[in-house]
Amino acid sequence: MKSIILRGPSGRSGPPARRAASAAIAMAVAGAVILPGTTATAGTAEAAGPRPVTAARAGTASAEGAYWHTRTLTTYTRSRPLGRGANRYRVVERELLEEWTARDGESWSGVRKLGVRPATAADERAWRRDGSPTTWKDGGLRLSTRPDAGALNKTRNVTGFYLVERWRPYREIQGLPTEPEALKAWIEKAARNAPNPDDEPDARIPEEILDGYTAEVLVSLLYSVPVSKAVRTAAYRALPTVPGVRSLGGVKDPQGRAGRGFLIRSDYRGSASAVRAVVDTGAMTLLSEHHESGESGKPAIKDRTSVILEAGWTDDRPSVPALP
Repeated sequence: MKSIILRGPSGRSGPPARRAASAAIAMAVAGAVILPGTTATAGTAEAAGPRPVTAARAGTASAEGAYWHTRTLTTYTRSRPLGRGANRYRVVERELLEEWTARDGESWSGVRKLGVRPATAADERAWRRDGSPTTWKDGGLRLSTRPDAGALNKTRNVTGFYLVERWRPYREIQGLPTEPEALKAWIEKAARNAPNPDDEPDARIPEEILDGYTAEVLVSLLYSVPVSKAVRTAAYRALPTVPGVRSLGGVKDPQGRAGRGFLIRSDYRGSASAVRAVVDTGAMTLLSEHHESGESGKPAIKDRTSVILEAGWTDDRPSVPALP
């Protein structure tokens, strides 16, 4: 497997985030990433054991494998508490997502839930008082503390790499500008020309959030699509020049890996979002993203953290994600 391997402080691999954040700030406020035109068919959900991780040359985007592959661990806190009576507590859900895209645009995604756990120490105490349950029914959802078997899906009806509201062919991705200002201009033009098949004004990317949207696409270029290191470097250099983006200097991601941090803030029609991105400036790849959203001027009510474990070319065939 030829890929950029992003390691935690113990040397174990940690996780990645969903296909391009090009459903960016506006969608982050809504708490969802929407990929139009997709349907998928489920594959075999076999349990898989741990797999070896091999170090590889970082920063290469030449076609050294059959698939562009990412592996992400996402955690998010459920907004509705569980439990009974005075013993109410919030839980964190954890999920592994892997994606494979061939150069011809065929793609697969593998998902595996890793189980829920109490969000904080206080939540854990309340959970223990509630009898330490291991399964719950929350509306139509069933939650468990145990990992599930996972599933593998092949994307239907669309092909390509999803970037700025379109599924784009490999050759277009390879032709992205390698200068920061030119890359920003390409993103902004593509955003303004984003498809709107129903001709609905609200389906367009509003000018008021275009800066935040551009920043999120720049972040997505650091891992989600197979661009050269020159393009990733341009994205990194362009990021702090976008209005609403603040450099945080040297920081660590949730796995304890060192990088450079950026904070992206956006307010739109009474909703606010903040994205904290951590970048490995050696490989010029994204280490992690933390999203928060809620009403403007009030504490965030939704949060999600995505940690990128692997991003690069591989010859390994798509499969159900292995347990970390």
